[in-house]
Amino acid sequence: LAAGARALVAPVAPARPATQLAAFEASQMEGAQAPFGFWDPFGFAKTSPEALTWYRAAELKHGRVAMVACMGFIAQSYPLTNMASVPLAKASLYPKLSTVDVTFGDLAAAGNPVEQFKLIPTLGLWQFAFVAGMIETYGEFQKPHYLRGGAIGRNTLIWDPVGQLIRGEPITDTLSDEVRAKKRNMELANGRLAMIGAMGFSAHYMIDGSVPFVFGNY
Repeated sequence: LAAGARALVAPVAPARPATQLAAFEASQMEGAQAPFGFWDPFGFAKTSPEALTWYRAAELKHGRVAMVACMGFIAQSYPLTNMASVPLAKASLYPKLSTVDVTFGDLAAAGNPVEQFKLIPTLGLWQFAFVAGMIETYGEFQKPHYLRGGAIGRNTLIWDPVGQLIRGEPITDTLSDEVRAKKRNMELANGRLAMIGAMGFSAHYMIDGSVPFVFGNY
């Protein structure tokens, strides 16, 4: 899962004028790979070039979030005994915004990751929303916009801070076209698997017996 989490920057096509979007062929998009090749049983690809581009951007976004979610599910499934006394939230830091103290030990005692998530104070949930909104806004305001020929899913300042701030260019821009295309396909494949995995983790923890051969919090 982690191999594609960075892919290190998603399928990026060369910038092209909006007038050229009409030539965008779904069957030629990155991600059409073995064992299924181009697989679209419901015909979602039979739409406008702009809608198809939007679908790809949404797929990348959801795949990246799902990869992070799967790693979180796995990490949080193990006891946090070594960090039991480490505070996760302290009301004394924000007395006007929160009245809840939470430690990693509290999370471990809650059981599975779904129950642990419920312990996050409201202020913490607002922080999640703020960060997600910041990333979304940053991506939508890049020029040219991905629906107008810009790169899809390319948030270099957020996803590639080392390359952008230290090297002055994204690390993926230093890769050969062949290696970069391979990594983009890896990201798409891992993201798709992670979306299924995240749904499986959620079902397992919320509906007893919904996932065969998996029991308890693991």
